[in-house]
Amino acid sequence: MGWFLVREICYFAPDTLTHREWRVASVLANDSDDETRVTRNSVVSPKIMGRAGIKTERRMLEAIATLKASKVIEQAEAGHNHRIAKFRFSVLAPSDWCPVHPDGHDESSPDGQSVGCRKTAPYEPGGALGA
Repeated sequence: MGWFLVREICYFAPDTLTHREWRVASVLANDSDDETRVTRNSVVSPKIMGRAGIKTERRMLEAIATLKASKVIEQAEAGHNHRIAKFRFSVLAPSDWCPVHPDGHDESSPDGQSVGCRKTAPYEPGGALGA
């Protein structure tokens, strides 16, 4: 579950996204792995489309195209020969942002970070899946 990705989408998604595109990004982020930032299931599966509130594949693919154009996601694997297309989320948050404490760290800790704080996963554009 990509709870940290969902939180990153909530805080740092581009303002140009419509409500439908933002909702698709949130549903796909929830379906993704936090470490690899890659989606797990098909974007046109009934489960994913139902969670996003989209009824047709065409509308879903339009939203995916807009997310790709907005640099929110990129295609990590093509979906052909009975394989599922995989999409990777771009890093939208600044490098010092913490998804555990999005509004700031606890000031009582000496180093400014609370126990269990986790920074966003490192990401290299064009990197191999699972690397």
